[in-house]
Amino acid sequence: MSIWAIIPMKSLQSGKSRLAGALASHERTALSLNMFFSVLNAVIPKFGPKRVIIVSKDHNILRLARSLRLHAVRDKRKGLNHALKQASAYAKVRGATATLLLFGDLPRVSTQEIAKLISVARNRPAIIAAPDRAGTGTNALFVSPPGAIEFRFGLNSLRKHRHEAIVHKCNWRTFRSDGLAFDVDRPEDVGLLDVEFDLSYALPSQAVA
Repeated sequence: MSIWAIIPMKSLQSGKSRLAGALASHERTALSLNMFFSVLNAVIPKFGPKRVIIVSKDHNILRLARSLRLHAVRDKRKGLNHALKQASAYAKVRGATATLLLFGDLPRVSTQEIAKLISVARNRPAIIAAPDRAGTGTNALFVSPPGAIEFRFGLNSLRKHRHEAIVHKCNWRTFRSDGLAFDVDRPEDVGLLDVEFDLSYALPSQAVA
């Protein structure tokens, strides 16, 4: 099985706006970058750079992805679900038989958790969802084969993805783990981080336009 990882990233200038009460703009940018690298450190050992796609409309993120020899797919600004469908199709035409989507704000995720999630997949078509802490959102989604269901990220996405799996007769499983459940969306989440990120971090000069 050729599994590709897809990581969507918002613009560094507009991302994590809900943290504005806790962090200044440059600190939010630095936090986003630090978490992005944490996710990459968990993903790349499992997939290798040749099977990792970064999808974003931020040219700095795309340049950074290319500098790390990752695939960079430009978000065509039609919404998250369209961007993910675009990246999934990109992987499929390059030989992917499954995709694992996970977001770039999961600072606790580990390579071991990713491997365990994938090991849950049995007979295709298969959909495995990793819920957020509330149990209503989807922080990671394994889809085999690519395009087996439509992405339904947004409010109550876990229920909507389950419905998609049922409609398209896919084997459905949920996979719960602390690392995949913990994302940083609210000011109180910052205080729960296990590590102290460097909030003065900046992009390497070669990644800046």
